[in-house]
Amino acid sequence: MMNRSRQVMTIVAVLGAASAAAASGVNPLRCEARKLRVESQFYECGSRCDRRATREGPSDNASPAADTDCDANCAARYDVAMHHADTTSPCVLDGEPDPPRCEARLLRVRASERVCQSRCARRTRHGADATECLVRCQTRCGTVADDTLAQMVCAAGRMNGSEICTAE
Repeated sequence: MMNRSRQVMTIVAVLGAASAAAASGVNPLRCEARKLRVESQFYECGSRCDRRATREGPSDNASPAADTDCDANCAARYDVAMHHADTTSPCVLDGEPDPPRCEARLLRVRASERVCQSRCARRTRHGADATECLVRCQTRCGTVADDTLAQMVCAAGRMNGSEICTAE
């Protein structure tokens, strides 16, 4: 009886140690999934800002500053959530230089800028000024690209040297 109990305890201990090791290790897919979730929340927030701006319409009561404040709030929440994702497990141990993964992250930054530019164009149809919006997109893209390039995954450089953020 004592032997069987000891075997069960050993199996439980081994399984527990294995699951803890797997949970604390680097899993690039879990890290990317977490970051994609943060990005999707950012896009959802921006979409709510767009719906609000469309609903209010280009009347005298709807100020472009309200759209800017809404976008700034979305960006601030995104920055906090992304910083949290970058500094906690499973992303914090992401310490190996990997040019293909670096390029994939930078392509996501570029895609995010394109979405931002698209939102600016959509707001122009509703009477807003696109110039300030496009400048915000460019500035944000540059900041996020610089942060991405400063991460360890980009330490070995990029796969291609094309410009990440472009003014259009």
